[in-house]
Amino acid sequence: MKPSFTLIELIIVIGIITLFSGFSLAMYNDFTETKKLEAETKKFVEVLELAKKKINSGDKPTTCDTLLNYKVTYSTNAYQVFAQCFSSIIQIGSSIDLPLNIILTVSPPASLPDEVIFKPFGLGVDLGVGVVEKNVLIKNNNNSKCRQINIKNSGVINEQKTACL
Repeated sequence: MKPSFTLIELIIVIGIITLFSGFSLAMYNDFTETKKLEAETKKFVEVLELAKKKINSGDKPTTCDTLLNYKVTYSTNAYQVFAQCFSSIIQIGSSIDLPLNIILTVSPPASLPDEVIFKPFGLGVDLGVGVVEKNVLIKNNNNSKCRQINIKNSGVINEQKTACL
């Protein structure tokens, strides 16, 4: 008689493989959701940094008479950049929509839409009356993970992982 595997041994091995595959798929989905959150956070930080660089370099749209500031406005699901001129407000680029499962919130609490105003020539950032620091929380609702963007009125922008509240 040839040595072979019994039906029970085969069922156990197939069950173990199925179990590991299920865990791997769940971990992969969590990994991809975390990477989406990191990518969206990076894009938002890059938009903030772009507005800061444009105002510090004096870069103004061609239709702008006198540049006053650049501002980034945001709501729970989108953000955009504007150049505030003496006689007009000019949208820079198009509004950037966040994926459905990713939302923005702000601390200290403010009504949304909110804004961050970058002033010219090193005059800092206007975060609101009496606000010296603003935290924007970006949350992925699919895996309940968050990233925090800290904006100081000096213009320093930091990003880090944080616990969701």
